[in-house]
Amino acid sequence: MDSTIIGIIVSAAVTIGGAWIGLKATRSTNQGTDLAQAASYWKSAVERQDIKIAAMDEKIEVVTTENRTYRRTLVGVIERLQRVPPPAHTLVLEYIHDNVPSLKEKS
Repeated sequence: MDSTIIGIIVSAAVTIGGAWIGLKATRSTNQGTDLAQAASYWKSAVERQDIKIAAMDEKIEVVTTENRTYRRTLVGVIERLQRVPPPAHTLVLEYIHDNVPSLKEKS
């Protein structure tokens, strides 16, 4: 009787052990697949971010160029207004419109 109980316990242990090994192998296979999917996701996410960064760099370059233009124009206006006698306001306005055509459309 004792040997029967021991046999059942041993066979149960072997069965559970085999199932455990099977589960472990399945988990390992799934981990590899999961890691590949995660790597693919991150690669595509990085590519999307690179595209966004490139677009932002272009916008920054445009804004930087506009900023330089406005600053240069403002310095020119200040220099003209400091002259004695100062030029007519129409000449200053013409200078502004020549250097920053977008302001001519707004006024």
